[in-house]
Amino acid sequence: MPEQHDEETRPVPVATGLRARREAARRQQRSVPPPVHTRPDPVKVTPLAASAKSSVRPIVPAQTAATEPASPLQTTSSFSALIEKVAPNPRNTRDIASRPERLASLRASLRELGQMQPSACVTRSAYLAIFPEDEEAVSPTFDWVQVGGGRRRAALLLEGKETIEVRVRDSLAASRVSFIRAMADENLEDETLDPVEEALVVKQLLTELKTGNAVAELMDRTPGWVSQRKNVLLLQPEVQAQMRESGEARLSLDEVRKGKWHELSRDQQLANLQVWRRRRGLTNEEGESTPPPAPRPRMSRVRAAIQRLGETPAAIAETLRSELSAEQRRELAEALLRD
Repeated sequence: MPEQHDEETRPVPVATGLRARREAARRQQRSVPPPVHTRPDPVKVTPLAASAKSSVRPIVPAQTAATEPASPLQTTSSFSALIEKVAPNPRNTRDIASRPERLASLRASLRELGQMQPSACVTRSAYLAIFPEDEEAVSPTFDWVQVGGGRRRAALLLEGKETIEVRVRDSLAASRVSFIRAMADENLEDETLDPVEEALVVKQLLTELKTGNAVAELMDRTPGWVSQRKNVLLLQPEVQAQMRESGEARLSLDEVRKGKWHELSRDQQLANLQVWRRRRGLTNEEGESTPPPAPRPRMSRVRAAIQRLGETPAAIAETLRSELSAEQRRELAEALLRD
């Protein structure tokens, strides 16, 4: 007679198939008592922690934002500031008063279009941290100090304006070198500095960096460019003043460089200057000044481009034929004939 086994003690056959294994797992789960679940205390998640997980900016309650207002002294976006609160750059090498014609042109543009570009500034505290010796020039009445845009400021004052658009970037005042470079970059970008003004920028950087090669690398110029500006500082004031004139009365850097004027004595430099002035018709044989010739009309960019292409329609067409495809030439012809 076969042996009787109680159902609870009957051995479980070994599961061999997938369905059998799943059934065995379910039986085992039923034999284990369910765990007792306890509700954990809620975790307090701050807006900052939530933003770190989700990369979403936290919503700051209105009362918090109201108690910590953003100061315009520290903002990097442009805003309108009172001109009387913006100090002109004491380190600026641009001689604003020596270019009345450019100032007049800028005033006309401001009247017609307004201020197109904000003036780069730093806070007064950031400026004095690197140039403490300029504290007298930047009095406590100022909140900001200009990096560039000196002509804009002067033109706005002449127009009777009370405000100026500025953008505050204290990163430009990270060091004396970074500030001077930022000032130079803005002025050199529009190519409005004369050689003497450029030489004064080089002089400031040489004081900080010591070598011409270091200045050349910082300004992205050749060592020769820097050397030429260093030589300008060796010229007599009268020669430098002639190099700052405009039009036909301007003594070019190329002229003094080729003649090596910087190696000459004061008397030799002044003698060369007299010869140059007579040759240009600025003085007579007795050395007396004569009225300067009328300035040449400024050539527009379009006119200059036409001149480079060859002046006549046939010459322009020949130049373009070598640079443009047949399809591009066809499109150009259709565009020119379109009313």
